Amino acid sequence: MTPIGLSPSASLTKEFSVTARTLRFYEDEGLIAPARRGQTRIYSPRDRARIILILRGRRVGFSLAEIREILDLYDVHDGGKTQNPARAEGSSKSGWRRLSARRSISRNR
Repeated sequence: MTPIGLSPSASLTKEFSVTARTLRFYEDEGLIAPARRGQTRIYSPRDRARIILILRGRRVGFSLAEIREILDLYDVHDGGKTQNPARAEGSSKSGWRRLSARRSISRNR
């Protein structure tokens, strides 16, 4: 039995229509950090939210490096309660906009 709020990888693969290999890849890249119970990966609500953002970013064409930048806006060591003020210039929406603008500028050169 999994505690409330935590998800095994099988449920996330179905929910997001991704493979277990995709989730392991994101883990290897340091984008998510599931807990382990034996051989089973257990994903927290934070991991689930990060997967949603990763998939959304991929869908609109962002690279994993660009997605990592957005995720890092919220990567502080207080349990995810506050945004990292040293790196944030606004909300994650403005972070996506900044990256979009940067991409369009570099494409137009």
